[in-house]
Amino acid sequence: MRKSLFLASIATALLSAVAVFIDWTVPFPLVPHSDGSLRINPCDDLVFGMGLLLCLATIVLAALGRYRWRWFLIAAGMLLFVFSLIGFLQNHV
Repeated sequence: MRKSLFLASIATALLSAVAVFIDWTVPFPLVPHSDGSLRINPCDDLVFGMGLLLCLATIVLAALGRYRWRWFLIAAGMLLFVFSLIGFLQNHV
């Protein structure tokens, strides 16, 4: 059971890394609103939310793991969380 949780944390870490990469590199254009103003693209919010949830899932699943590598995955999840926040701020400021 603990080995499968550890393997699931590896999978969520990889998916989170992909979401963070997309959030950092893809410039989501602003979307015109009906009143003529521009608003943030909803796809950017979706990618950001998915990245944050996957980072948190990585941390939780790695903490339930068994091997010494779980500390590496916990640290990686925390770094991905910080990078996701920085990527979000990069696109919204």
